[in-house]
Formats: sequence, C-alpha cells, structure tokens
Amino acid sequence: MKKIFRNLMMLLCALTALVSCDESGDKIYLDGFKASDLMASASDVKLSVDNSKDVVLSLAWQNPSLLSSDETKPAGNGVLKTYLQVSASENFTSEKEYTVTDLSKAFTGADLNAAAKDLVFLSSFFIQLFGVSL
Repeated sequence: MKKIFRNLMMLLCALTALVSCDESGDKIYLDGFKASDLMASASDVKLSVDNSKDVVLSLAWQNPSLLSSDETKPAGNGVLKTYLQVSASENFTSEKEYTVTDLSKAFTGADLNAAAKDLVFLSSFFIQLFGVSL
C-alpha cells in the first residue's frame, strides 16, 4: 500500500510539474527584410584585353532598415550578407554566386570573363547581362 501511495504521489508531482511549465520568454519580431533596389553602372559590357584590369561593372544596393517589435531591444544596424547570382539565362538554370558583405560589388573585365567561362557563355567576347538577383 505504501508503494502504491508513493508511486501515485510521484506521478502526481510529475504531472503537476509538466502542467505548470509555461512559456515565459519575450517574443521579439524583426521587420524590414525587403528587397533592395539594385543599381548597375552598365547593362551591357564588352570584354577585351584592354579592359581586363579595369572595373567594367559596378553593382550597388541599400542596406535594409531592420525594425524590432521591442523598443528596448533594437535591431542591429550591421551590413547583411548578400548573395549575388549571375546567370547566362533569365531563368537561372546555371549560375555563379558571389557572397558580399559590403553594399556594392565591382567586377573587372577579368572577373566577368572568368564568370562567363564558368557559365559556358562566350560569344565573341560580348556578354549580355540578363539578370542579377539579390
């Protein structure tokens, strides 16, 4: 009888402990992860030996303003990691990806030539930039 009573009391204590647990943490929500406008210095780039060391294409965008739902815990204002994807086609079936932690990326003629070779898209040293996605 003592064993049954002791087991029932332990079961009752365990059930009470499980039921009494409650989520007491603060829920803070971040907002502001909207797409940024992409600004390019050119839409068409001609690659040649003469401009292989020069910056032939510059891309820039703005850092989004992150908003916190709790005024006492503001969101950080650091620069987000951005992934640039360059593709030879509009549907991005094959792409080359660049990871950028600044708010801009500059490409030399040699950089774009290497990307074109990676994408198997050489057409008499002329590249049409179809799309860059953030």
